[in-house]
Amino acid sequence: MLGRKVLATMLAMSLLLPLSAQALWFNPTAGNIFGAPGAVFTLSDDDHFGPINMGMAFPFFGTNHTQIYFNSNGSLTFTAGRDSWDNYAFPRSGPDQFGDTIVPTIAPLFDDHDNSQGGTLSFINTIPGIFVGTWSDVPLFGRDETNAFQAVLFGAGNPFNWPVGRILVNYGDLQGTGGTCDNDCDGGGWEDSIGTATIGLNAGDGVGFATLFGFGIGDAGGLITPADFPMLENPTLDPFLFDPDGNGGYIVTAMPYSNLPTLGGFTNNNNNIPEPPVLALMAFGMIGLALRHRRSTLKK
Repeated sequence: MLGRKVLATMLAMSLLLPLSAQALWFNPTAGNIFGAPGAVFTLSDDDHFGPINMGMAFPFFGTNHTQIYFNSNGSLTFTAGRDSWDNYAFPRSGPDQFGDTIVPTIAPLFDDHDNSQGGTLSFINTIPGIFVGTWSDVPLFGRDETNAFQAVLFGAGNPFNWPVGRILVNYGDLQGTGGTCDNDCDGGGWEDSIGTATIGLNAGDGVGFATLFGFGIGDAGGLITPADFPMLENPTLDPFLFDPDGNGGYIVTAMPYSNLPTLGGFTNNNNNIPEPPVLALMAFGMIGLALRHRRSTLKK
C-alpha cells in the first residue's frame, strides 16, 4: 500500500517538475508538415506586421475574420495591430493604460518581447485551413532571457479535420517574463523587476475571454509568472487547445505533445531544448539596471 501511495505521489509531482521544453510543432524556418517554409520577418521593438491574409475565414468570439496582425509583443490581433508593451489581465475593453484601443486578441505569451535584439518571427498561411504564428527564441526587452512559443489557428478544410475555430498554443523553451509598468504608465515608465505575461483569449468587449486558469496556470485573468513555466513546458500537458463551445465561449483542454499529428512527412521533434544558462540568470539584474533609463526613453 505504501509503495502505491509513493508511486501516485511521484506521478502527481511529475506534472509539476520543470521538464525540458519540447521543440515547437511547426518549424519556423525549415518548413512545416507540407514542406512549405514559414514567412520569416523582423520587427522593431514594440511593433506589428499586417494585416496578413490568413487564406481562410476564422471565427473568433462569433465574428469571422480573414486578416490578422502579428505583434512583436507575443500576440495576434484582429482589426488592428498592437504595439503596446505592457500586458494586462483579461477580459478587458476600451483604452489600455497607454490610451490605445484594445482589440480582439490571441495571446500565446503577451509580454515585452524585442525581436530587434534577436530571435525569429514567422507565420505560415500557405496551408489550407491553417494559420501559424511563431516567436522563436525572441528576447525580452533589456534582458538575456528568450522565449519560444506559437499559436496555430484552424479553419475549414484543415488537414487534421480539427474543429473550425480551434486555437492551439504551444511552448518551447521559456526563460523569463519582462519588466512591468510602474505608476507612470502613460509616460513610458518601466520597472526592471520581473513582471507578468498574459496567456489567453480576449474578445475586446470586456466580457469574452478564456485562460489556462482551469489547469492551475496563472490567475483567472491569464497573468502568469515564471513559476508557471514548468506546467507550460510539460509535454504531458503542452500544447493547449481553445475550442469554441457554441455559446460564445471556449472550452480549454490539453493535448500531450506526443499526440500531435504527424502527417505529410512531418515528424514531431522531441529533442530536449537546453535549460537557460545560469550565467544569463545571474546577469539579469545588472542588465535590467543598465537599461532602465533606456526603457524610460524609448517607451514614451
